[in-house]
Amino acid sequence: MFGFLDWPPALVVAACIVAGLGPGLLLAWLASRLSPSTRESLYSSANSSTVGTVALLFGLFAAFLANDIWVRNQTARQAVIDEGDAIRTLARLAEGQDKQHTAVLHNALVDYAKVVIEQDWPLMQQGKRSLELLARVRTISGLIVSGPVGSNAGPVVQSKMLDAFVQLREKRQVRVIIAENRSFTIKWHAMILFGILTQLAIAITHINRPKPMLLAQLVFGLALSTCLSILLMNEFPFSALNPIPSEPLRTAMASLFRN
Repeated sequence: MFGFLDWPPALVVAACIVAGLGPGLLLAWLASRLSPSTRESLYSSANSSTVGTVALLFGLFAAFLANDIWVRNQTARQAVIDEGDAIRTLARLAEGQDKQHTAVLHNALVDYAKVVIEQDWPLMQQGKRSLELLARVRTISGLIVSGPVGSNAGPVVQSKMLDAFVQLREKRQVRVIIAENRSFTIKWHAMILFGILTQLAIAITHINRPKPMLLAQLVFGLALSTCLSILLMNEFPFSALNPIPSEPLRTAMASLFRN
């Protein structure tokens, strides 16, 4: 169903243009096949306000959908940033201990970050997650909760480590849940429905004027195509069409090797 996520962006845009222009041009062609008397009878009962009403509903649902997509993308990007911050916080808190305990936690964090970058990221493009990362998470929690790192850190520092670890785990959960969610919301269905209804309303109100109808269908079809292209290419964070960079995690991992 979501094979289009692996398509090149140009092909996705082309498909959106076809989807946006196709119904309107088809309606214009069908209207041209009607007899003049039929077009005249339909036009006599048409009301130009129909287009404005339906187009307004289309615009509202498109705006609602765009806002949802923007919020989801911001949440995904912020989750990656916060996950990287949690790694740096744990690394800094461990530096107050002896070198052996610091090295143990640093190695565990590097191992975690490598699995995230090398395995989690490619799998998230497919709407999946790496199960191997769970062992790395348990290793870090064991070092902090009952292992030598937490025991030698003291209660205050250990508490701060636990807070950073909870952030690490929660933010990772946020990003994989977003990556795994590949379902279209009801707002998508409503926007497409009202888009087609707008094209139908344009056809009805211009049915006695073939050339103005064709021009109106072209203009709205291009607007609909543009809307579909922008929204669709940003709908699913971490997909091939909308990759979220792992740079915050790479930067956090690199900071573990600094003196």
